[in-house]
Amino acid sequence: MRLIGPQHSELWAEVFAELRKLIVLGELVPGQRLVEADLAQRLGVSRGPVRTALSELARVGLVELSSRRSARVVSLTTKDVAEIYTVRSVLERLSLQTADHEDVRAMLPELSEDLDALEMALDEGDRSSATEADLAFHRNIASIAGNGRLLAAWDMQADQVRLVIGWVQRHDPTVAAKSGEHRAVLEALQNGDCDRACAALEKHLAASEAVMRAGAARLWSQSGRSPTEEGHP
Repeated sequence: MRLIGPQHSELWAEVFAELRKLIVLGELVPGQRLVEADLAQRLGVSRGPVRTALSELARVGLVELSSRRSARVVSLTTKDVAEIYTVRSVLERLSLQTADHEDVRAMLPELSEDLDALEMALDEGDRSSATEADLAFHRNIASIAGNGRLLAAWDMQADQVRLVIGWVQRHDPTVAAKSGEHRAVLEALQNGDCDRACAALEKHLAASEAVMRAGAARLWSQSGRSPTEEGHP
């Protein structure tokens, strides 16, 4: 593969996007060492854009950098999964609680489209598209309040959520989003009941966290390490 770009300032973003995809899709696995020279050769670029891309991947939580300038794909423990879902729940509930009624009403058609896309993907057995529709729904929840800093904090978690979901689904294909739990949130918002929407959202995310933590624990067990142990498998 060769990535084409005239300048480093543009090329590193292409490298970032490609490496992000490889990590989320599992072609670069948790704990795998990332060598700049090898990645540069694989992508047909110089080491500079790769180094910049790795720094950005570390910023969004997909790569771990050491003091020796080495890099690895992040390995998320069950504790990490719990923290990620706690942050998601707090941010999404805060968005609903601080949003204006009119802002909520304006977002309803888009939320409904997200769930239509989710249900279609589930019917077709397309787990990747289902995950993207699921996350689109939740990102729209996080954006309702119009709080840019809140949304930026949510976005910082998004790639790690994709990584966890993809990681668990690859080892257990039965794990998938449940549209009914999302519908309960949407119906409460359609009825103007923010408290019920927050309760439904919290219940849904708690159930999702439990599934992902259990899946992560199984994977850590298969690797011969404790699911709460820090470090690499």
